[in-house]
Amino acid sequence: MREKLGLEQPERSIGLAAHDFAMLAAGRDVLITRAAKVEGAPTIASRWLQRMLQLTAGLGSPSPRAVCP
Repeated sequence: MREKLGLEQPERSIGLAAHDFAMLAAGRDVLITRAAKVEGAPTIASRWLQRMLQLTAGLGSPSPRAVCP
């Protein structure tokens, strides 16, 4: 139905967003942030962010935990 109406598939916008993020995250100096609390309640980092923290720690790279208390 979307094709008949000339609309793109939703997967295309997801793919474009992923591409944009990958291109920006590959920059020399990148700052990725997240909320530590929402309405006073602590939040849990996404699995992706937890994996990135483990990877940077394993490579001996400075991690966001070292930069931000």
